[in-house]
Amino acid sequence: MLAHTLKIRGWGPFRTQYPWQTNMLDYAKVANDQTGVIALIEHPDAIRALDAILSVDGLSGAIAAPFDLSVNMGFNDGPGHKEVQQAIQTISQKIKSRGFELTSFAVTPAQAVEAMRLGATNLFLGFDPMYIHASLQLFMTNVAAIANTDSRSD
Repeated sequence: MLAHTLKIRGWGPFRTQYPWQTNMLDYAKVANDQTGVIALIEHPDAIRALDAILSVDGLSGAIAAPFDLSVNMGFNDGPGHKEVQQAIQTISQKIKSRGFELTSFAVTPAQAVEAMRLGATNLFLGFDPMYIHASLQLFMTNVAAIANTDSRSD
């Protein structure tokens, strides 16, 4: 049985309470009802067992994990290969056919468009290190632009 079904989870409300402007105890009262279990489909064996996985009592949904899946399919350079894309489409179709919302990773605009074409209603748009790196690049580009403007006015 899944931890979600049993209402068992870690505590950890120290950061999660703030976006909902509540205190730790009130957060804990509602968090269990709003916590779900999503299976990551990241191996060809999981695709073969997908019907059984999607039948697990208490499961909230599933998502194809394209980067892990591509590596486990023998493509270390990412999920752009036809075989991986076909596997993701198969996974997506089965998830939707079971009535789950389709969630997809989309770290580029092209991936977001493709995910929405397949019917995704939820998108994971990246990972913290990716955003931190992009933010630092943008910040430093702006610093350089200001520094260049200031040096010309001297």
